[in-house]
Amino acid sequence: MACSHFGGWVALIRAREERFARADNWSAREPRTFPGGYAFVVKRLRALRERLSHGHRPPTGPLTTAEATEAEELRKETLAEDAETIEREQRKSEPDSSSG
Repeated sequence: MACSHFGGWVALIRAREERFARADNWSAREPRTFPGGYAFVVKRLRALRERLSHGHRPPTGPLTTAEATEAEELRKETLAEDAETIEREQRKSEPDSSSG
């Protein structure tokens, strides 16, 4: 005994099954539908295409010699800039001994 609120769904499913059973070829069947309809499918396809069109993924293995050298130079430059910034901030925060 099925619940009354499932009655509509049961009838719909049975009608589709009968229609599919009578269909002689695949083209007579109803197209597959997705939640959200056409826009949902297009959005997913566009996301897939954009993800695939950006070329290959960057390597995740160890750096080459040139890449390691470049990374080390950048690290040294950044450390020097950070040290200068810290020194400047400390000078700003120090109270003037001459005004006291």
